[in-house]
Amino acid sequence: MPGKVRNILFLSILIALAVRVLFLCFFQDIAKLEFWEYGSICSNLLAGKGYSLFYFQNEQLNLLFSSASSPFPSAYMPPGFVFIILPFFFIKELFLRNLLFLSFQILLSLGSLLLIFKITRSIFSETAGLIAGLLFAVYPEFIFASGTAGTTVVYSLLILSVFNLLLNPESGIKRLFLTGLLAGLSILVRSDAAVFVALIFFTLLFQKKFKNAIIIGFTCFAVILPWQIRNIAVFEKYIPFTTSTGVNFYRGNNPYQPGVWMDERMNSEIVSLNRDKNFEVAFNDYYIGETTKFIKNEPEKALENMGKKLFHFVVFNPFDKRTSNLIYIFTWLPLLILSVLGIFKFKSYRKTKYLLLFVASNLIIALIFFSLPRYQTMMKIALVPFAAYYIGIIVEKLKS
Repeated sequence: MPGKVRNILFLSILIALAVRVLFLCFFQDIAKLEFWEYGSICSNLLAGKGYSLFYFQNEQLNLLFSSASSPFPSAYMPPGFVFIILPFFFIKELFLRNLLFLSFQILLSLGSLLLIFKITRSIFSETAGLIAGLLFAVYPEFIFASGTAGTTVVYSLLILSVFNLLLNPESGIKRLFLTGLLAGLSILVRSDAAVFVALIFFTLLFQKKFKNAIIIGFTCFAVILPWQIRNIAVFEKYIPFTTSTGVNFYRGNNPYQPGVWMDERMNSEIVSLNRDKNFEVAFNDYYIGETTKFIKNEPEKALENMGKKLFHFVVFNPFDKRTSNLIYIFTWLPLLILSVLGIFKFKSYRKTKYLLLFVASNLIIALIFFSLPRYQTMMKIALVPFAAYYIGIIVEKLKS
């Protein structure tokens, strides 16, 4: 790597580190960091209650999982992120625990910056790679993600690692096993990665790269198999990924609008479900039943919702105040336009197919389920290289 390139890349890393630290100092109350359901599961594990969640308080469904009653065995969240944050929960002092965790996330974020540079340079050019690194360093959503507790940073690093490994068309056996391992881990962090992995598998089969497909697919399945065996042992039912599929399916397909959790009738019926070890299975089945009923009775409304969800995911969601923020709008829309121009300008889809497959997998998930701003943030790691490539073209034209 030439010295000038190394210096610019190092500067991007310093900028990324500085803005993330500044975000923690001025915009984050570190002592009150919220780990949501993942933190509840960690607390229950350390309390000897197993991989479980709380659901009820004062006879009402409480989606904040209060500790006011006994927990139920859970598969609501996949275990990957839980076991990443679990070591931090051994630290009792909240400020220190959260500071160490956020510092860890910032380091992972810097790793993602290096991978984005490397991937973009491999596909496009060194200039595009440097621009991609700088974009990742200063883009507000990536900064925000590194300063909050969620799967975005870890998941992005895993997906970028998979991209990096897949870029080598003549992958050796070790590289293929490693790809399958990271693909499996990405599913254990976010189960929707299964759609992306499935697209990779069938693309390799279509290209008649049977050895690659079998090794990656087998290794990936072996990684997630222990979680599936655990679910069978606990719930006496095959649950491949999570028991949150039903509620997410309903939130994207209901008579009201995408994102709605339930109505009063549903709330009363959920509260009446048996409170035993299979509560989450019944909870999941109930939501799937309600969603299926809606799609069957109102197919036109379901199709209309798909159009809304696509708009919410690709452009912005008018019902979510986070996407109405001017900073969000004025940073996302230019990135979207530049990345689309980059996709159409760079016609060698053989080199970019895995980036495009990841974008496609996210669009499929948004159409079937629903979208939140952080889902879009995770997709953007595959769009930054295209945007950087087109910015490089503009820079060259301005120079000439």
